[in-house]
Amino acid sequence: MKYRLIGFAITLLLIQIAAAEENPGCNLTINLPAEAMIEDENIELGKIAEIKGDEKLSALAEKIGLGKITLPGQTLTIDRTMILIRLMCTDGLDHCKPEFTGAEQIRIHKAARTIKGESFIESAQVFLKKSIKDDSIVKWEPTRTPADLILTGEPKRVELVPHLVSRNATGQANLEISVTADGAMVASRQLSFRPSFNIRQAVTTKDVTKGDAFTADNIKIENTISNETQPAGWTEPTGLIATRDLPAGTILNPGMAKTPAPKIVIERNQTVIIRIDNAELTVTAMGKAIQPGSPGDCIKVRNIDSQRIITTKVNEDGTVEPVL
Repeated sequence: MKYRLIGFAITLLLIQIAAAEENPGCNLTINLPAEAMIEDENIELGKIAEIKGDEKLSALAEKIGLGKITLPGQTLTIDRTMILIRLMCTDGLDHCKPEFTGAEQIRIHKAARTIKGESFIESAQVFLKKSIKDDSIVKWEPTRTPADLILTGEPKRVELVPHLVSRNATGQANLEISVTADGAMVASRQLSFRPSFNIRQAVTTKDVTKGDAFTADNIKIENTISNETQPAGWTEPTGLIATRDLPAGTILNPGMAKTPAPKIVIERNQTVIIRIDNAELTVTAMGKAIQPGSPGDCIKVRNIDSQRIITTKVNEDGTVEPVL
C-alpha cells in the first residue's frame, strides 16, 4: 500500500510538471543565491530568493512556505526541486514551471550572534582585577570554560555585566555574568575563578646533604606563581640545617629545614662562676658543672666551697646563676 501511494505521488508530480511545461502563461523567474539569512523562524520563498515576472504570480510565490529554522545558528539546505514541488502544490501556481537562475541549492541560516565562552572569561577577569584589590594576586584562572552563547537576531548592542556572588575561604570568586541585548537582559552565565599569587620560594642549586647548612652557595631565592598564598612568616632558609638529603632543584618546604642546635658553651665538669646579682651587691662563687649547657638552659652545678648541688641557668657570657 505504501509503495502504491509513493508511485501515485510521483505520477501526479510528473503530470503537473508536464502540464507546467505546456503552460506558456507562467511568467516567473526565480534567482537563488548560494546563501541567505532570515530573521524569524519561518522560511518563505520571498525571503530567500529574488522573484521576477507576473505580479500576481510573484505575490503568490513569495508566500510559499519552505519550512522552519527553530534554533539559532541552525542551517537548512533547499534545492530547486523542493521549491518546484512547493510551487506545484500551491493554488494558482500548480501548473507553473518557473525559470531558475543562480545556485542549484541554497543554504539558509537564521540570523544570530555568537558570544564565545572566552569572551565571558575576559569580561570576568577585567572585573575581578578592578574590584578585588590584592597586590599578591597576579591573575584569575577560570575553573572551566563556559559554552558559547547564541543570541537570536542581530542586536546592535550586546553587553556582558559581571557581578560578584561570593568568595570562599580559599579565595575562589564566584560570579554571575548577565548578558544584555539592546538594553534587555537575555541570558546569564555562572563562572568560578581561582586566584594565582606571586610568592617567593627557595630552591637548591646543588645536592645538599643532611645536616648541611643552607647558604647562598647551595640555594637560590626565586619569584614564582602559586595557587596558594605565601605561608605566614615565611623567611629565607639561609642558615638553617637540612633535615634530609636533597637533590639539586628541590623546592624547600618547612619540613626540609630546621634551626641549628645552639652551640654548647659549658661542658660537663667545667669550672664555672656562680653569680648572684641584686640591687645592692653581686656575689660570686666557684662551681663545677655536672651537666653541659647552652645559654638559657638550666643545669646542675656543684658549689666547690659547700659541695652543695644547685640548679642554675646558663647566661650568655658563660656564667651561671641559681634558679630560686
